[in-house]
Amino acid sequence: MRLSNFEQFFEEEILERGKNYFFNGHVEKIEEVEENHFFIAIFGSDFYTVEVFLEENEQIADTSCDCPYDWSEFCKHQAAALYALRKEVHTTHHIKKNVADDKTPDLKRILAKLKKEELINLIIDFSKDYKEIKASLLLTYVPAEDTIATSKQLIKVFMQKAKKQGFIEWDRVEDALEGAYTVLEKAQMKLHDEECYDAVLLSIAVLSAVVDMLQYCDDSSGFVGEVIDETLAIIDEGASTSALAFASDDKEKIFTAIIKEACQNRYDGWSDWRIRLLESCIYLSDDKQRRKKLEDTLNKIITADLEDSWASKYEMEQIKLLQLKIIEMHESDAELEAFLQENMQYSSFREKVIIMQLEKGKYREVLTLCNQGEEADKKYAGLVTRWKKYRLRAYEKLQDIENQRELLRELLMDNHFEYYHQLKSLYDSDVWQPILEKILDEMKQKRYLPSAYLQILIEEKLTNKMFEYCKQHPASIQELYPYLLEDYLLEVKEIFAAYIHFEAAAASNRNQYRYVCKKVQILKRACGEMVGKKIIKELIEKYPKRKALIDELGKIK
Repeated sequence: MRLSNFEQFFEEEILERGKNYFFNGHVEKIEEVEENHFFIAIFGSDFYTVEVFLEENEQIADTSCDCPYDWSEFCKHQAAALYALRKEVHTTHHIKKNVADDKTPDLKRILAKLKKEELINLIIDFSKDYKEIKASLLLTYVPAEDTIATSKQLIKVFMQKAKKQGFIEWDRVEDALEGAYTVLEKAQMKLHDEECYDAVLLSIAVLSAVVDMLQYCDDSSGFVGEVIDETLAIIDEGASTSALAFASDDKEKIFTAIIKEACQNRYDGWSDWRIRLLESCIYLSDDKQRRKKLEDTLNKIITADLEDSWASKYEMEQIKLLQLKIIEMHESDAELEAFLQENMQYSSFREKVIIMQLEKGKYREVLTLCNQGEEADKKYAGLVTRWKKYRLRAYEKLQDIENQRELLRELLMDNHFEYYHQLKSLYDSDVWQPILEKILDEMKQKRYLPSAYLQILIEEKLTNKMFEYCKQHPASIQELYPYLLEDYLLEVKEIFAAYIHFEAAAASNRNQYRYVCKKVQILKRACGEMVGKKIIKELIEKYPKRKALIDELGKIK
């Protein structure tokens, strides 16, 4: 990659963070220590140094950063450094080397001359003025037992700093999350070193803070949501990794920490995040006492006084699915089937039972379950279609041709053209034509003509019906003209021209004029250059005062 195009080699999110770092002045200094060898100092939640080696034509031979980030090839500090280096190279064409006779004040040389006591006092003075520096230093150097408290302090410092009148605006959210990013990086490192308990605790510290932060910030940029997803992923991986250990004292501690966090009131109204936390506990439910505690927690949520709303039903179903996972892992097939049968008011459970019965060859039971599902879910077209598709599979297994035909026609009438060929295959060719005519007539009787109607006309090459449809729906000429040109060339020209004139009459701004011109271009491709020139001339003569329209028509090649 080169300085001129390095952006295309970075992940979009990392690049955006690096750009914000650059524009917000986090690049402290660029030093050329020897020819085409650069050190770029970056200050964020900590001080980091990016190293860059350039070759001819600004080719980047190598780049690295001393930050702990290792989730992808490049970090935000490298992105910020490359933005700054490109600007410096392109504006000055020269960067002064850090040679011995350089008279420019150099912080590293100045600090090297200070005594230990002077350095300590300097750091303490800076920490008083910049709380984020203090928190970052503490996070890096405190004993392990103080890491969580320090992490919470670091997260809080950046959030408080980004507040204005008690609120964090959308363009300050990423700055507010700097402490959270730093702690997440540390959690990821802990996870990499298989220190799962510390990784989970650090992640919970981030999660609790950023979920609370949603109460006083504008997250329209989505940064908070991204941090929450990353945090939950680390917690889940920490729990699953710990579960694989044959004997681990961390299992109980991780389980307890996650359960405690999931039960916090902050997740009221954010049930998906609570569900994901509880789902991570399932990995650790191999112990009977832990499993009972998890089951009790789930039952407590189920028996809570929830409002009779879609949201509460959704949450209830998700909890039930967690219970199902526990049963699948630890209970018998009979207990599993009984639990599924008890909860078939939820579509996901009904579907699981249907699939089980299909696998067992119990096709009559499948039909009963599907019919009950269609009745129970008649307000939800998507679910009704799902049960019809399973019912079709049962009819196929039973070789019930008549019911297959009836159901396939229903699906076709509901706009599922993908079943057309299957339906056709169930009839002999000599009896199919009247069946087809009846299907098309039934479609035309519907309040809204299904799009499958046109797909059938095209499939069967019924140009006469296509032409009749175009006369009633002129806009469809754009889609159907290729099938009509051979038999209805003159009529296609007339319908297309009338349609374009209708659109031009209704147009009143440049965007709408461009839309009209696109239709003219389609007409030219369909009917030839002369026809296109003719309608352009007609439009110019009809609307001489519409300068923007005439301008757009003039752009047509």
